[in-house]
Amino acid sequence: MMGTHIIKYLFFIAFLVCNVSIAFSQDCQFSNEQKYAIEEARKSMSNAQKNPSYPSYTNLVNKCSTALELVANCSQVHDIYKELIITCRVLTKSGDGNELYFYQKAISFCSEYTQLIIDPIEKETYKRLLKELNDEYKNIETIKINESKNRKDKEAFDYSDKLGTIESYKAYLETFPNGMFAKEAKERVDRLINAKLRREDDSYYNYIKELDIKEGYEDYITNFPNGFHVEEAKKEIKKIEDAADNDYYNNCRKRNIKEAYKEYLNKYPKGINANNAKKEIEKIEDYEFWEKIKNSSDINSIENYPQKYPNGLYINEVKNKLSSLYIEKGDSEISYSNFQNALYYYKKADNYKSSSDLRNKIKKVEENILYLKIQNQNNSSDCEEYLKLYPNGEYKEIVTENLCKHYYDLAKKQDKNKNHKDAKSNYLKVVELNCSNKKDVQSRINTINRKAKNKIWNDGFTSKMYYTFIFQTPLAINSKNLVGIKIDLLDNQKLKYYYSFRSSINFSVPKVNISNFYDNDKYVLTKTKENQQSNISSAIFSSGITKKIYRPIFITAGLGIGMNTYSQKYDILNIESNEENSLWLYEKNNRSFFATPEFGVHFAFYYFSIFANLNYLIPIKNRSDHITYNKFSYSMGLSFPIRQYRRYPPYLYLAYCLDFPVPNYLDFKSNSSLIGISFGSLRGMYGTIRMNSLLFKDIEHYNKSEDRGNLFINLGYGNKAFNWVYFYLGAGVLYQKTISNDGLGFDTSWKFNPEVGLNYRILHFIIRGGINVPNFRFKYDNIYITTGFGYIF
Repeated sequence: MMGTHIIKYLFFIAFLVCNVSIAFSQDCQFSNEQKYAIEEARKSMSNAQKNPSYPSYTNLVNKCSTALELVANCSQVHDIYKELIITCRVLTKSGDGNELYFYQKAISFCSEYTQLIIDPIEKETYKRLLKELNDEYKNIETIKINESKNRKDKEAFDYSDKLGTIESYKAYLETFPNGMFAKEAKERVDRLINAKLRREDDSYYNYIKELDIKEGYEDYITNFPNGFHVEEAKKEIKKIEDAADNDYYNNCRKRNIKEAYKEYLNKYPKGINANNAKKEIEKIEDYEFWEKIKNSSDINSIENYPQKYPNGLYINEVKNKLSSLYIEKGDSEISYSNFQNALYYYKKADNYKSSSDLRNKIKKVEENILYLKIQNQNNSSDCEEYLKLYPNGEYKEIVTENLCKHYYDLAKKQDKNKNHKDAKSNYLKVVELNCSNKKDVQSRINTINRKAKNKIWNDGFTSKMYYTFIFQTPLAINSKNLVGIKIDLLDNQKLKYYYSFRSSINFSVPKVNISNFYDNDKYVLTKTKENQQSNISSAIFSSGITKKIYRPIFITAGLGIGMNTYSQKYDILNIESNEENSLWLYEKNNRSFFATPEFGVHFAFYYFSIFANLNYLIPIKNRSDHITYNKFSYSMGLSFPIRQYRRYPPYLYLAYCLDFPVPNYLDFKSNSSLIGISFGSLRGMYGTIRMNSLLFKDIEHYNKSEDRGNLFINLGYGNKAFNWVYFYLGAGVLYQKTISNDGLGFDTSWKFNPEVGLNYRILHFIIRGGINVPNFRFKYDNIYITTGFGYIF
């Protein structure tokens, strides 16, 4: 490594000296002494290149220093200093062990040169270099000192390890308490000490084991409480004690008397044979007790045996004896008709020894006790219990007659109080019991059934909601028939109400305002065949009241508001493109409004109803010369009940609804909001109708290409979810009116419309919230959020 650095960097010194000689020849007149010093410097460089060793480096630096002193007043002195500093810095990295020497030389040259510098910037640069050299020198000096200490530490440990004694390792730890090998030295000291102690421990225990006496083992445990053989010594002591215990117990068994076993327990209360001694004592006492009661008939003294010895040797004999004594006592009580006492003794006997004969005796006694209770109290529940427990009992016929009489009397009383439902139930119980008056009871049941049928015919229901499908005759000459739905609430006792909506079947025909073509020279209009291609469409919304007249006949009376529109079909020719098209065209004035009082009759049966209605038309505002009203219009329909209610429907409500299309919250360019009503029950069927005003506007009012006119008609079912919250789920149709692609008319479509939501009830008010997704298309322009509030009737 040293040779490589010499070859690599001494070229700078040679170049420096050459420049010095040239400088001398240019700037100064050298004396012979100066020339000689320069020549010597050159020779030193040559020797260093041939023999890269420490003396050569030293000679090189010394010669260059001499030459530097001789040419101190020349201009080349700065370059010489710089090259010498660089050379010394390079030599500090040579790695030959003389780093400190070359750092000293580099610091010396850098300090001298710093004093000669006049330029402040360069002076500051070499001051920083001088600081770096001093810091590096101190770091290397510290490393050298630590290497010397580590070398001495290792030499001391190696010497201690060579001796391998406790004293040698302790001497190392005293000299180097925190040395590199301190932990290892401590472990070796502990290992040597433990080996010494183990030898002493083993020697003493072997001596004690030869003696093999309890006192010797105890003495070992005292002297070596943490010895290596303490557990073994304890086992030997236990073995000696157990042997003495067994010898003493065997001597007691040879005597086999209670006193001998008690002597053993006094001496060895926790001995290995203590449990055996106790069992032997218990056997002796068991035998003594049995001998005492074997021939006795005193139940109290005999009962003490199973209490004291539940698992005794003679427990079976004692139980048999007790069972026999209790059966005898029970039999004697039956002879005096003391059934409760007999049952007590029989059950006591059954606890000690059960048998089929004994269980039959118990069952018979319980039957007699229950029959005596029936005789004393004549309770129907006791009679029912008797027949359930003893279907073939001794007193079955008597109990059955008592029960029949009870149900019959109760049913007659209920029938008299017009509680026919409970009366019928009790009469049926009499029939089931197959009583002697069965025919009379069946006749009474038939009478109750007739009364129930008459009640159904007279009342039909307390209150019902009907959905009616309506067919109505045209409202104007040349117009079409109307169809629609009607929601009727019919009540036997109270005045109720209804809602109805009808429209012509051609109400949804797309129409275009004729004014779009009158002032446009681009189109030529031609009417189609007269009186064949005209269209009058109608729509009516009405509401009114319902009232029962007699039995199944209800009348309805109300008022409706409607609208008629007139349109004519034209053939349209586009002059520019020569294209033909046929469209329904209408004028703004070809529209009229009217009021229509109406009167109808409902024939309401239990499962359906027939409806007929008469409408009288009163024009309010007639703008069309083409529309001629029929003064009267007739309608009919078929109704189906949705749910039968009691006196009041369960939370029947009427709610006002508002539907927001989702895109309204994004760009306000899509479908407009809808308004409408929802009517029905929170826990039953409901109906809803919602629409927006765009449904009735002309094409010129549609200034947004994405606007649509919408009409929702839905039916559904609701029920309670939890607490005050009710869910509803329904489905219906969506009628949609959209501007056509050519911008001249409307495209219409019908869609399937499911809906789901929640009603939150607060006293007599509800708050609604839900969602409609027509045709299950989850897109922004197809989702409607429903909100609303309503009142519960």
